[in-house]
Amino acid sequence: MRFTDRYLIVISGGLFLLFFANVVAGTLGIKVFLTDLQEMLTLFAACISFVVVILFRERKAGAKNENSGNSEQRETNQS
Repeated sequence: MRFTDRYLIVISGGLFLLFFANVVAGTLGIKVFLTDLQEMLTLFAACISFVVVILFRERKAGAKNENSGNSEQRETNQS
């Protein structure tokens, strides 16, 4: 896992936790600390950062598969 992936997954988790805490506070009758627009933007930012992390990891996994596939092809061509 790259350094960027770690930061983005922590940011994503933190934003979702903030959103979740606001929803729970509203459910329990405690004064909510985010307006509707802020709540929507928080959830949107959490989702976008999570998708970016998943895309980074997919690309990294794809690069590993391509590298291992190339070595298998070389072994087959040498035979």
